[in-house]
Amino acid sequence: ERQARAAGAAEDADRQEEIDKLLTVQQVLQSHPFRGINRKVQLKPTAWRVVTAEDGYECEEPTECLFILKWGGELTALGEAQAEFLGVKFRNSLYPGDGVGGGVLRLHATYRHDLKIYSSDEGRVQTTAAAFTRGFLDLEGALPPILASLVSKDKKATTMLDDTCEAGRSGMDSSKQIIHRVLTSEDPISALEARTSADFAQSSGGASLPPLTLNAECAVPAFCRASLAQLVQGQPPRQALHRLADLITQLVGELRLRVAHLPLSSSGVWRINSRDRSLDVALEKEAAPANGETPLLQLGRWLQLQKDFYKAKKAKFDTTKVPDIYDCAMYDMVHNRHLGLKSLPALYEAAHRLAAFVVPQEYGIEAHEKVSIGLQIASSMLDKFLCDLLAGMDSERHVEERVHRPDSSAPTDVRSRQRHVRTRLYFTSESHIHSLFNVLRWGADVVHAQDGRSDAASDGVNSIFSEEARAKFDSLELNYLTHIVFRVLHKTNLDANLPSSYAVQVLV
Repeated sequence: ERQARAAGAAEDADRQEEIDKLLTVQQVLQSHPFRGINRKVQLKPTAWRVVTAEDGYECEEPTECLFILKWGGELTALGEAQAEFLGVKFRNSLYPGDGVGGGVLRLHATYRHDLKIYSSDEGRVQTTAAAFTRGFLDLEGALPPILASLVSKDKKATTMLDDTCEAGRSGMDSSKQIIHRVLTSEDPISALEARTSADFAQSSGGASLPPLTLNAECAVPAFCRASLAQLVQGQPPRQALHRLADLITQLVGELRLRVAHLPLSSSGVWRINSRDRSLDVALEKEAAPANGETPLLQLGRWLQLQKDFYKAKKAKFDTTKVPDIYDCAMYDMVHNRHLGLKSLPALYEAAHRLAAFVVPQEYGIEAHEKVSIGLQIASSMLDKFLCDLLAGMDSERHVEERVHRPDSSAPTDVRSRQRHVRTRLYFTSESHIHSLFNVLRWGADVVHAQDGRSDAASDGVNSIFSEEARAKFDSLELNYLTHIVFRVLHKTNLDANLPSSYAVQVLV
């Protein structure tokens, strides 16, 4: 009887969880007009059955499907301004100028700038691409015309910049499982460092999973290990999760008080009852969350994270929500600091330290895993980059990249009619940026290890980055507007048919 009650309680909890998901879908559909590039609905069949049609032929029909409702959010005015500023800086820093203000703009205006811009399907990514282009080409006007006329977002581009293959997702899922086991462990870090693969396999019911150690042999940046060690301060990592959950509870309490004390209508909009309307409007702007978000929506955002991150009845954490918590905390620190939320700075600091450890490891724990997952996720994009680099050195052998341009055999400056510059810009998702970065950073080391060579390989092929650059990567956080630049430079005094006449710069 006791087991039956427990089974019934578990079934009720699962049913309630499904109802909560449906209520979340309803809330998203009703909160805003569901249209535009930031919103997407997908139905993906997950189970099939064989049925016999009327004509006697057998066919498959779906019996279960996964319903995906995605609201990617909208780019803020600050994000748009930052993207446009980066475009201006990109133009002024990386392209040759004549000291008068010409440079790439002069080339572009006279059809000597071969420019193509690609973007993923994500709404914020497309808006970022348009804002960057406006600054890069010194354009004026609204973003939609720029997006429609200059940014390529066809199926081929979105497949290259947006899709993640099943093998890549599987590798990331394995990494997330290991991260979850480490962060929910009751053992101190000193004990975790001694854990072996057999220990993790035993704790996972026999599943073969690689270990996560916090030593130098693991491809974990030093600042991640240091931040986690500082966060837990010798205590079990699970205590850090409990502290983060407590800080979220404190913040939710503050937001509840704000909602309870503000004169709100049922729709979450301020009522202006004062005789001095201008004063009330000023107070409204001072107390309101930024970017048109109402206090009720802000509270709902954190309530959803609180519910998803920690299931109190099951005493279970969902460590995959740590990046989402950090993103929300950073957003409020940047845009809603004027609200004076006392628990927000501590919440941001705790979420930042955990995310600094979690996010890089989601794309592989050790170096060879990072490279393997990176190649699986970004293989199409990497192939396109290679084609771009080769075309920059010899467009005649790459028919798809051939362009009509003047003869550039003679050394000329930017004001010459013979000068030609070729540019390819790619705007993609966080997963593809992490994948590209991991392949560039760890690829050479993994190849040398597989070949049984040391870093000082006899053929002189080491990492493409200098030791000074590699040391700085430990403190590098990949976030919005992180960019990696490949520059193909031709030494005009050498024969263009010789590979040695070209140099490739990689800037991060």
